Amino acid sequence: MKANEVENFNFFYSGIQDRLKKQISELNDPEYIVKAQKVLEPVIEKARSDKRSKKIKIIEIPDVKKLLHKYHDYLVTKGKSGSTVIDYPREASRFIKYLEKENIKLGMVDLDIYEQYISQITEGLAQSSRARIVFSLRSFFQFLNMKSYTDIDIDNISVTKWDRKSVVREKFSDEELEKINTYLLERTENFKNENLRDRLFIGLGHYCGLRRSEMINLKWDDIDTNAKKITVRRSKGGKSRFVYFGDKLFSLLKEYRKKTGCYQGYVLRGIQGRKMHKNSLQNAFSRILKVTKIYRKGLSLHSLRHTYATIVYKKYGAAVAQLLLGHSRLDTTGNYLHIDDVDLRNSVID
Repeated sequence: MKANEVENFNFFYSGIQDRLKKQISELNDPEYIVKAQKVLEPVIEKARSDKRSKKIKIIEIPDVKKLLHKYHDYLVTKGKSGSTVIDYPREASRFIKYLEKENIKLGMVDLDIYEQYISQITEGLAQSSRARIVFSLRSFFQFLNMKSYTDIDIDNISVTKWDRKSVVREKFSDEELEKINTYLLERTENFKNENLRDRLFIGLGHYCGLRRSEMINLKWDDIDTNAKKITVRRSKGGKSRFVYFGDKLFSLLKEYRKKTGCYQGYVLRGIQGRKMHKNSLQNAFSRILKVTKIYRKGLSLHSLRHTYATIVYKKYGAAVAQLLLGHSRLDTTGNYLHIDDVDLRNSVID
């Protein structure tokens, strides 16, 4: 065994011994401690014997930076979406920092350590936020197991999805969208072309059903103005799709491109001309809702996508809506469709 392998091995088994002795001593029962230590000693001795006979293989784990880089590349090769490729390694990094703080080697991680971390980090979080963290760590553990860095029992990690139906989503009415547009035509700008940019990203959601991540990652090369078609590349689930747009969005794109002078790179840009961050986009839209006083529970930037889905469904049916939204399952599309009493009355067959 190499020197660093021996060091990792010794730390691993001394860590087990220390943790068990600590748990035993906390019982504060001298007689029980003596009995438990008699049981513990042969376990440690067997481990040392296994080490001497080289029955146990210790894999050298790269430093954190290299490990996270390898994990990033792993997610890319798996065809994960851009947001997943960014968010999952960030969550893995946060978990590693927790281990360092608790003086726990990555190779020592088991379900007990994982559950302790989850209980601390997700306290007070919404069910959806907790699920996102669980999914990201489960993916990280799969990667670690695949590389033989760890041997974590992934099958016993609960990844129960939250009930999306319990999250009430609203769609915008025509009057609300008109009110927002009127406000943006008259609002005093904080920087040049701010109002036009905001009208554009609202149009991308309303007229094309783009997600927030798809808006900020949209590039001019993805837009075919002749065919009036947008290519949404490697979105959620690593999938790509096409969406088409009409004259209203075409006019916004044409005016925005002319006034900003940008013909390459990202379409939506911040105050310094750089790619717009997802939080900046969300905050900009939240301010618009607040000033126009049309905010209500369940109304958000994602509601633009719900509005688009409902319009497409009423005109062309659920199958077309599913394709344009990029959903793998039709029941997912069903969560986006807002049917009212008027629709039900119009469905009467005479």
